[in-house]
Amino acid sequence: MSNPEHHTPRPPDHKPAMMRSALFSIGFLLLGGGAFAITFEGAWIWIGALLWGMAGIALAAAVSLSGNKSSTPPSRPSHDQGLRSQIKRLDHACEQLQDENWELREAEHKYKTLLNRQGDIILHLGPNGTVDFANDSFARFFEPSDEGSPFRPDESAINLFQGDDRPGCLDPLWEKLIETREGPRWFRWTETMMRSTQKGERRLVIARDVTAYKQMEAASEAKSRFLATISHEMRTPLNGIIGMATLLESTTLTAEQASYSQALRQSGTALLALVNDVLDLSRIEANKMTLSHEWTSPARLMEDVVELLAPDAQEKGLSVASWVGQSVPDKLLIDPVRVRQILVNLVGNAIKFTPEGAINLSLDCETPPVEGEVATILLSVRDTGPGISEDMHARLFEEFEQADTARTRRHEGTGLGLAISQRLARMMQGDILLSSKLGKGSTFTLKLDASWLNEGDEDQPVGGGAEIASRPSGPVSASQKIGASQKIGASQKIGAELAGDRLVGIDLTQADQRALHAYCKDWDIAFHSFSLDEWQQQGDDILPDHLLINGADPNKAERIIAAFHPLQGGKLTRPVPRSRVILLEPSERRVIPQMREGGINAYLVKPVRQASLHLALLGHPAAAENKDHFESESPSVIEPVSLAEPQKQPHVLLVEDNEINALLAHTILTKEGMQVGLAKSGTEALALYDGDTMAFDLALIDLHMPDMDGMTLFDAMKERDQQHGRRIPKIAFTADALQETQDACQRHGFDAFIVKPSEPDLLVSRIREVLELTK
Repeated sequence: MSNPEHHTPRPPDHKPAMMRSALFSIGFLLLGGGAFAITFEGAWIWIGALLWGMAGIALAAAVSLSGNKSSTPPSRPSHDQGLRSQIKRLDHACEQLQDENWELREAEHKYKTLLNRQGDIILHLGPNGTVDFANDSFARFFEPSDEGSPFRPDESAINLFQGDDRPGCLDPLWEKLIETREGPRWFRWTETMMRSTQKGERRLVIARDVTAYKQMEAASEAKSRFLATISHEMRTPLNGIIGMATLLESTTLTAEQASYSQALRQSGTALLALVNDVLDLSRIEANKMTLSHEWTSPARLMEDVVELLAPDAQEKGLSVASWVGQSVPDKLLIDPVRVRQILVNLVGNAIKFTPEGAINLSLDCETPPVEGEVATILLSVRDTGPGISEDMHARLFEEFEQADTARTRRHEGTGLGLAISQRLARMMQGDILLSSKLGKGSTFTLKLDASWLNEGDEDQPVGGGAEIASRPSGPVSASQKIGASQKIGASQKIGAELAGDRLVGIDLTQADQRALHAYCKDWDIAFHSFSLDEWQQQGDDILPDHLLINGADPNKAERIIAAFHPLQGGKLTRPVPRSRVILLEPSERRVIPQMREGGINAYLVKPVRQASLHLALLGHPAAAENKDHFESESPSVIEPVSLAEPQKQPHVLLVEDNEINALLAHTILTKEGMQVGLAKSGTEALALYDGDTMAFDLALIDLHMPDMDGMTLFDAMKERDQQHGRRIPKIAFTADALQETQDACQRHGFDAFIVKPSEPDLLVSRIREVLELTK
């Protein structure tokens, strides 16, 4: 019989385990599907939530089955532990997936927030040009539509990079006026391809509203036109004021009338300087100022400025002198007009703000020039004025700023000069440096880098003045700099013949002392300076080779030189200095004959040029070959004129609609012996130009006339010249001082360009120069 206790055990039932596994699998699949679904927008979020709910039910049922001990065979405890660990891993994976999903949504929110906060419009365009995404800036200007992007590169759009060969400009930049919710607006945009996992070409468009920039640009242009118009309208009466005052001074006037006429001319000149400053500042701000580089002697340029302004300084009782360093090249490639403008401003300010003392100009190199490298030039203006506090140093170069800002300030001015000068210097890749302390004077230094050469160099252009064509402001190219730089010639520098000599100066001004001290140091000359009393007390034992006496006092000079003659109290061992030079103001020339009788063998008019000083110090018997170079009052050279063929005076057609300017120019030309035909309009000018009885040698044409502008008149005259087979030179004579106008006249074919107001001598000389060149 069988034993009931030892029956064969029934195999375990695997169905509950299989069901639990199936439920777990279904639950996790639903959980993953729901997590994936909620990453989308719209109805997908609800589908994801439903899937998560079903996943929760499935997992709860699986856990319920696993918790039923009756369904788990007591003989498989290890199997339950494996399922628990698997469940824990799956729970951890679900949490990690939820965290990643949250991070993705957070990143998407940040990305959208960033795009919507942008001021620029950002669009994602689909394959057909449809707008797949637009940030909030787009909605500010445009309504959503099915027409796609409003930024289309059509015929009305401007391609700003068209013809641009710069590397890296692969994406075009467009500009267009587009109608928006806020009215017509200017937009500038660019397009680029976008990477995408979806099919079809997708593009990214970034657009910016540039209406404010365009308005500012238009305002700048309007301001330039306004200033050009105002400048022209102010120059026209100023031409009459200054010119008529100049003509009036050439007539017989009483002392009172002469002073009134001079005040009138000076006031007009001051107003003209203000107009020029405002116009220059406007051109610099509009980036329309151009530079014209040419080979220029910096020493001559500086000395010309000193001579120009010396009368103003001498009128205030100030002494002015200049000094040129030994290492300064003979020629620099600079814009002489702008450098001269800067120097005139710096020296003029020094004269204006210096109540007493001296003003010195120095020209030197920062380091000696080296072959193949540019030279760094330092042009310094040093005064003995009140000085400038350090807190004013930076402000002084701003527009309309002055060192003296008190209501009781003694000096007039707009404060534009230094601002314009510094901007011009920086346009030439230089700068203006200031060194000053209160009570100790000021030094303004113009620092420039420039190509250079010396007169003795073989590669120097013919005449040393080959002009470089006008070009936009900016540095000279490296090839120009290195190619133009030359080695210093082997010839001796000025002053080498005087090395080892001794120079004594008596009663020199502070400016003269500074300049002579610098020159003597360069020339290796021993220099001593005394007042007259000091010289009479201490000078008996000094044996000078050169004697320099300041002042137009013949008796003083005679006493000083007499002390060297044994018969007049001098020592036998004390020879007379080889060169005995007197320094004079321009108004003191009348004493020259008396000075020569007293033993002076040369004189120099202040401010003294370096070359003149050098020749004067060589003016002793052993250097007789240099005597012809001394400054002396020689009679004017009269050119022989053939009596059989008297010189023909030119016949000028003057076209000017302003009565005062017409009268002024007519009077100036008539006084020079020229025949003048006057026309007050373009139509009248053409009638005179066509007349058989009128044979003009030159036409002087105003550019602004009511019936016909100067350019149109020029074309009509040129057409008539071609018909008659003649060539009559034409000069533009205008109050429009803009560089663009001058360039336009040059391109149009005018032979010259004269800006009103013009000095009478300059007007006449320019006419004669053009006539000579066009013979």
